[in-house]
Amino acid sequence: VNKLRTLLFKIKYSENLSIKFRRFCEIVNLKYNVPVMDVKTRWNSTAEMLAYSLRLKPALEMFCDNIENLKSLKLLEEEWLLIKKAYSFLHDFQEFSTTLGGEKYVTLPKVVIGFNLLIDKIE
Repeated sequence: VNKLRTLLFKIKYSENLSIKFRRFCEIVNLKYNVPVMDVKTRWNSTAEMLAYSLRLKPALEMFCDNIENLKSLKLLEEEWLLIKKAYSFLHDFQEFSTTLGGEKYVTLPKVVIGFNLLIDKIE
């Protein structure tokens, strides 16, 4: 995840790299969005960053292949598999915390069910 975080940081905060990455997204027919960065202590933001990266994987790979100083940040297939597994795991937590954050409905009855589902997921 650290390599991915570094890559997205470079794209987000470099106007030059951002413009180039937008072109690579167009080449592979993917909609460009500003990179989503996570906050290490918030799993929802990490899940969002991973989802963003998985959606734009073809563009990110082509980008790293073609930009010389980013080749070292290209993720290996094993790293992509790990990111996919991490996203799958975090996605359930993200949905649960988003549901519990609702303001227009009662959330207390959902707590026990949600915790049981998450405990099952962890086990």
